[in-house]
Amino acid sequence: MVTMKFPRGAEREYLTILGIVAIYVATMPTGACIVGSTGDVHRSLQHIRRCSSAAEINFALWVKDRRAADAIVREVNSPGHRAETSADLVQQIRIVAEALNIPVTEHDVVMARVSAAVELIERKIAEASRSGELKWFNEAYRTWRMSRGRAMTYRAARARLRKAVMQSGLSADGAMTRELLPAIFHQN
Repeated sequence: MVTMKFPRGAEREYLTILGIVAIYVATMPTGACIVGSTGDVHRSLQHIRRCSSAAEINFALWVKDRRAADAIVREVNSPGHRAETSADLVQQIRIVAEALNIPVTEHDVVMARVSAAVELIERKIAEASRSGELKWFNEAYRTWRMSRGRAMTYRAARARLRKAVMQSGLSADGAMTRELLPAIFHQN
């Protein structure tokens, strides 16, 4: 059985922002397999485990959006396709994706890219904090807390900063500016 790395925390946020979707194969203890699509592989596994606690997701490919994923899943799950094993389903997913001319990316490749992007963003935030470039953020955080009469931890505020930076498409040489404040301190 293959052990997959599931995205967590900031990685899940980043995948959501990107809008890419996974096509997965879940294997049940009975040997039955499920092919589905999801933007959150870990949450889908939790949902599947409500039916069978020993179920596993042991394969995923990523595509550009929900429409592409659903087209592949619909075709693989159609009556014309028959699979005896999860390996057969994996092969069918690849064949259908190619036939539909939908590019796919391996799960490990996506996870490596997402992890690298999140690490870059975290590093840029830490560097900006050390250099004093986040003074605007710290002042805005203090003002927000004082005006709301309710607590938001600094950690939660930094998570919002990270998400705003992800959404803004920060590149390796991008800058974090006050323009991110509306996205960080919006009202819920």
